[in-house]
Amino acid sequence: MLRNLMTVPTPRVLAACAMTLTSVTLAPATLSAETEEERITRCIGQAQIVTLAVEKRQELKSAKKAVRQIRRAEGIKDTDFEGHVDLLVNWVYSLPAEQLGPEATTAFEAACSEYNG
Repeated sequence: MLRNLMTVPTPRVLAACAMTLTSVTLAPATLSAETEEERITRCIGQAQIVTLAVEKRQELKSAKKAVRQIRRAEGIKDTDFEGHVDLLVNWVYSLPAEQLGPEATTAFEAACSEYNG
């Protein structure tokens, strides 16, 4: 059942993905909520990963190779976003082919921006 949910980028699934990444991003010792500026920065960085993952999948790269290449990408390497690559690449690679394209990134950005975890 969970596998079926992860293949459709519904707002609910995207919000769950954004929520998971938010909890990974925020340090456990930090009890304060994410600021609007932090959320915007996080959503932009994660959306960049989604865009790169869509491109790698369209280039017929394996998910494993996509993860390696995206982790080394400018804006990702040596940042907190390196830790988000696996989850987001796996999500993109679970999408049906007809859902690949700019709309995947747009849908992710919208869900990420709306999440108020």
